[in-house]
Amino acid sequence: MIVNLLGMGMLVYVIAGKGGFTYLESKVQEVMDPRLTGGHETGYAKTKLSVYDSLPVSDSDTVFLGDSLLGFGEWSELMGTSTAKNRAVFGDTIGLVAERTTAILKNHPRHIVLLCGINDLQQGITVERAEREYEAVVTGIVDSSSKINVWLLPVMGVNQELYRTWIQREHPEAVMPQQLDVDRLNQFIFGLAKIDPRIHVVKVPAILNEQRQINARFTVDGLHLNGRGLVEIAKALKTAMNPALASGDPASSPHPSPAL
Repeated sequence: MIVNLLGMGMLVYVIAGKGGFTYLESKVQEVMDPRLTGGHETGYAKTKLSVYDSLPVSDSDTVFLGDSLLGFGEWSELMGTSTAKNRAVFGDTIGLVAERTTAILKNHPRHIVLLCGINDLQQGITVERAEREYEAVVTGIVDSSSKINVWLLPVMGVNQELYRTWIQREHPEAVMPQQLDVDRLNQFIFGLAKIDPRIHVVKVPAILNEQRQINARFTVDGLHLNGRGLVEIAKALKTAMNPALASGDPASSPHPSPAL
């Protein structure tokens, strides 16, 4: 009993010496935030990937592949169909997405929705490297099957005011993605549609403000999309995948799109 109390007292002393609860909170955040701890080697990522490995993907499915901007989405509900499968992983860079693509493609999904790149810019990865890796992911997908369609969502410029308040306050080491770099990467992404008619770019201007950053209505922390933002993504995708839905309100339809 005495030994346990001494051990607990020593732990409290060490934590207090390192900054108290602020230090303890930062350690918890490191465990929960794969961006700070090495990608797919984290406990979170390994657990998430094991879940995805246990769930089937069929040749009629639409797979949402990317980082946390897609990861928060309940896509089967947002898209109104059980064929929409979330395979996004929080903290993924383009390179980490590439590592997971082969396992997904072996099941020959009908569509892949891709959104990634902002984590690369947060980590200071150059636009040139991001472009090379992004093109490799996209060409690898279309080369894997003559039937697959790829739907590219542009990288969302962060709301810089909210990003400073929420992201950089908790993670001072995070690099603020510059809008010029976001624009350059998006210009490259838009150009990929010329490679193959099965590559489609789906822009979502309603989410962005005049500075091409995420409008404050659609984000809490300036980086991630809130529920309203994810609904806008679903609307844009439904309209792009099935133009017949453009005359109505895709988000309000309880029926899955035939194109999905």
